[in-house]
Amino acid sequence: MVQDGCFVQWREMIANAARKGFAGGVAFQWNSHKMLTEQLRQEWLEKVQQRRSMPRPTGNRRAPKTPEQRRKIAEAIAAKWLDREYRERVCSAINSYHGTSSGSKVPRKQRTPREPGAKREKKKSIQHRAVSLDDAHAKTAPVKRKKSATPYKDPMAGEKLEMITKIRAQRTALEIEKKEAIERARYVVLFAIRKG
Repeated sequence: MVQDGCFVQWREMIANAARKGFAGGVAFQWNSHKMLTEQLRQEWLEKVQQRRSMPRPTGNRRAPKTPEQRRKIAEAIAAKWLDREYRERVCSAINSYHGTSSGSKVPRKQRTPREPGAKREKKKSIQHRAVSLDDAHAKTAPVKRKKSATPYKDPMAGEKLEMITKIRAQRTALEIEKKEAIERARYVVLFAIRKG
């Protein structure tokens, strides 16, 4: 106890001497980190306020094109499309992106105009859909999974198993203790009721 008190006093004396510095030295500010943090926070808040007070540009950020600029752009695009090599590159890139072969077009279904009050007919019943799903599952071959040549073996598996068994044993012991405590409490309550 006495040693602890002496240690605390010495620590405080050393800290005070370090703060004051040696004779004729400069006293340091030990809370300079807090002061700098507060100063930086104030500067950040000022910048945020300054940004909020600045007027925001409205409308489109790009400058509007004059009719002459639009005409020049259109001519440049038309000249590019006249180049066969460029046209083929662009078309092949579009086809590869969309996954279609060149020159093949998927015909669209033409919609028939319906009367406003007419209801659509249901195409397939639920049972028919279920049968078609079963057929689809039967037709597809099962996917074979690759088995790795060397299956992974956890080097810590034994230790983990021991830890799990210990935890289970601890939990069962706690459950038994809880049950015993509940039984004792019931016994004490019954005993108090009988005596009282």
